[in-house]
Amino acid sequence: MSTLRENLKLLREFFNDCEFSDLVDMHLISIALVSESGSDFYSEVPFDEFTCNSFVTETVISLLARSGNSLCASTEDLQSRLDFWLSQFEGKITIFYDYFGDIALFMELFSNQLPVHIDCINIRGKIKKTKHEEYFNKSDEQKQHALSDARANKYSYEPNAYFS
Repeated sequence: MSTLRENLKLLREFFNDCEFSDLVDMHLISIALVSESGSDFYSEVPFDEFTCNSFVTETVISLLARSGNSLCASTEDLQSRLDFWLSQFEGKITIFYDYFGDIALFMELFSNQLPVHIDCINIRGKIKKTKHEEYFNKSDEQKQHALSDARANKYSYEPNAYFS
């Protein structure tokens, strides 16, 4: 009988999503990594609301927990927690993302030098929009929350298709 830790080692594909302050001057607000098994990572970091554009202020901020286990004290704290969480998985890790800003902020946590065992793949064209909408219609989750958006991407990802 295999243990949870042994099962975690087999998981190596994660759907990434981030929330950030602005499309031009991006500052990380929250990050999520979601696996097929439900072994998920989610965290928020302190941020300056004055750097946020009106969309983020009106839509994203109200969805944040901003307390408890999901809040990191700093970006350095987030780096440490993320590194520890990823260390439970052996072998090559693949991070799926659908927007360049998400992966740019993820890479920034590694000083733009990803470890050799992490690959990143853009799946924007492999997200079926109708399934993405279906996910939110069927769940209690809200769009523009990193964990919810990563879960929706996982749900609507079709690896053998291409959607324009």
